[in-house]
Amino acid sequence: MWSWANKQKNIRNNFSVNYSFNKDDVNYEEEAADEKIVKNDNKSIAISNNFNWKFNDAFFDNLMVNANFRYGNQYSFESRYVNVGGRVVGTSKEPGVYEGVYSLPSYLLTKEVEGKPISGFAAVEVNKSFYAGQFENNITLGTDFRISDNIGRGQLGEPETLSNFFGSNAGKGGSGFRPYNYGQNVLTEYQVALFAEDNIIRYWGNSVLNMNLGARFDYQYGIANLSPRINAFYAFDKFKIRGGYGISTKSPALSQIYTGVRYHDVVLADLRLPGYYSMGVVQTFVDRADNPDLKPSKAHKAEVGFDVELNKSSTIGITAFYNTLNDGITGENRPAHRDIAELDITYYGTEKPTYQISHYNHYYFQQMFYENSFKSVDKGLELMASFRQLPIPGLSINVTGSYIETSNYDKTDLFYFTKDVTKNEAYGVYEKNPVFYKQMQFTTDFSYHIPKVGLIVSVKSEHFIMNSRSSNRIETPYAYLDRNLNRYEIPVADRNNTDMYGHIINKNSLLTPKKLAKTYHNFHLRLTKDFLNGFKFSFYSNNFLDLRPTEYIELTDGTFIEQNYEPFVKLSFGTRIEYSF
Repeated sequence: MWSWANKQKNIRNNFSVNYSFNKDDVNYEEEAADEKIVKNDNKSIAISNNFNWKFNDAFFDNLMVNANFRYGNQYSFESRYVNVGGRVVGTSKEPGVYEGVYSLPSYLLTKEVEGKPISGFAAVEVNKSFYAGQFENNITLGTDFRISDNIGRGQLGEPETLSNFFGSNAGKGGSGFRPYNYGQNVLTEYQVALFAEDNIIRYWGNSVLNMNLGARFDYQYGIANLSPRINAFYAFDKFKIRGGYGISTKSPALSQIYTGVRYHDVVLADLRLPGYYSMGVVQTFVDRADNPDLKPSKAHKAEVGFDVELNKSSTIGITAFYNTLNDGITGENRPAHRDIAELDITYYGTEKPTYQISHYNHYYFQQMFYENSFKSVDKGLELMASFRQLPIPGLSINVTGSYIETSNYDKTDLFYFTKDVTKNEAYGVYEKNPVFYKQMQFTTDFSYHIPKVGLIVSVKSEHFIMNSRSSNRIETPYAYLDRNLNRYEIPVADRNNTDMYGHIINKNSLLTPKKLAKTYHNFHLRLTKDFLNGFKFSFYSNNFLDLRPTEYIELTDGTFIEQNYEPFVKLSFGTRIEYSF
């Protein structure tokens, strides 16, 4: 790092170069039968420059110019032995029917990815402070520019060494692997922004009003977004009242708008006569599932709260918030229809057979598309309390708590393939019902410092009072798709008619309607000892009581079962030794 300043110290410049690397040569699981090997090699270099000029007699008080550039080289490798008996693999990058290749019966499956991310950033910002009457204004104006790309070779390898195990039976298929070059396919992302902020302060004796007004305009690959916000607080004596409101937008990623080429391989025939021939016939469909109509998602965030100062080192604060997300980006697996070839096979004894296409039939599969069909509402209360000056010297207590209700509304559809392909209805179309979450939890940190022996004892307790999920069960389709994927709405009176639509009614619920975790607690312990010679020793134990929570799951018949609740902190412990000089 290099720093420079003029004699008056009002002009400064800092220039720095950082290089980092993380190399994990081989993770070898000696006891694993597949002899799995994992390798990661990451390197990056970052160059940054920060320029600051404080003016003496100018319209603006301060000018800041910041710029940075980062280049990375990321490589990951994974291999393991697989025994699949030899599978037919599609290799073509063009649509059509052709002879595929066979994977070896037992071979080394490899996955390699090489990324070379490049990013740049530049920003210019000016500041001005002045008084308008008795109001102090601190104004910031600025602009910034961001750009990022990836010029790496991307996903490496060959299809026959990274086989998709969708089977070798005729008519079986799935998404096929092809090498994917980041440098040739990943589009450059850029963003230009303008921003303005005014921090306004007004004093009245022992009270103060502080308002922060700001707005940001972003232009990102043809999409313009405006994000205004306001935050304010009024403090008097030992009380503070605060609130805020803001609108933020997030543009879709280019990888969501332009998804790249997709390959769908279907095995038409797998003909083998050991010792004489093997012939696998594959049909490949090549598609793009771009989403050019995606628009930015928009979030509204509002909160109000107050803080009470009990003494110079103890406070209590409560915050109520209400947040909404509109036009959220979510994925939908939409049915696709293609014509699949039916083959006439001619056999010649021990000679390799020949084939020709006799006709085409319907073939259905699903493709992922993105759309702005997600909405979410979050509301709740948060508590923060800190107690320092207590009757017991050296003891401090911090308490946090929250109660949150979340409602998610996904307007995409679920598609259930028919159980009877002779029927005209190919897919049942199901709505996604809203999903509701409720959470209540408290955390308490007790810290006791014993100065005479340089020991700190910390106990953290977590109390999960409520953690539930509920939703109405999805039982019947509201529409169907015919063999040509035309959509028809089903009359409400006929949606339960199993004689007409039983082949597209999924008796098993498409969504578990309710989960309810029982109240449970976690306790964590940490001991820290400082020595005068520079050594520092600490011991920790997470969930040292080894408590194991459970939850109730509602079954399709309306009854509940109790099972282990997985996302919890498991029993663990360890030590750490530090030395400072």
